[in-house]
Amino acid sequence: MPITGYPFKALRSGDVRRAFLPIRIYNPSNGQHLQSWGLIDTPIDFMPNLPLVLLGVNKFLSHFVLNMDYPRQRFSIKRPRS
Repeated sequence: MPITGYPFKALRSGDVRRAFLPIRIYNPSNGQHLQSWGLIDTPIDFMPNLPLVLLGVNKFLSHFVLNMDYPRQRFSIKRPRS
């Protein structure tokens, strides 16, 4: 299911709003999962010691079409057409 016009989010009051996406990580060995925030990896974001999941180009974003709307602080992500 595509995500359209998802707003940038600040995880804490006073933080810069960024392209965060709520994610669920599953462990296939035991069926357990955890929920976290994923940060869409963009060239302008540099966050050392990142305490959350970075959704990078090589392992995640290369499978999707990502549209970043910085003026409106929104993003959209969808699977490409086959």
